[in-house]
Amino acid sequence: MNHLQHTALTAALLLALAACGQPAQPAAEQAAPPAATAPAAAPVMEAVTEAAPEAAAPAAENDGPITAFSANGFSPAWMAEVNGDLLVFEVPDFATPDASTRTITVERSASAKGVNFDGLDGEVGVTLDINGKECTKTGEKREFTATLTYGGQSYHGCADALR
Repeated sequence: MNHLQHTALTAALLLALAACGQPAQPAAEQAAPPAATAPAAAPVMEAVTEAAPEAAAPAAENDGPITAFSANGFSPAWMAEVNGDLLVFEVPDFATPDASTRTITVERSASAKGVNFDGLDGEVGVTLDINGKECTKTGEKREFTATLTYGGQSYHGCADALR
């Protein structure tokens, strides 16, 4: 553990203890008399206040659920890309009145197997199901298997997270 990480960890512990109403002293300083502890704690807090956000920033980038995916399949060809609550997709032209790209609002729901994005294209139900299982349908490994369901017809393929 380098000095910056140690300092950040000490500050986090001090802040947590202070919030709980406990004495804000690191374990190493608890045996020292009260007069010796107070001056030493103030400079540590100042240094940590500046360093703690930088130390915590990289971990925050990877936290939270994946909300953006790119998926596609063949025989018949289809594609879909979801980012947050917007799904842009194309299904085979025999499945829609026109072969245009569609954009709809979807709701995200997660399960133990993966994540679904559900919405409506007019009155037609649309679901993009991203399964946590690795996909090798195209001969190359992709992160996830995917199924796009449009009006009761399912189209199978692969997907990758957009990061």
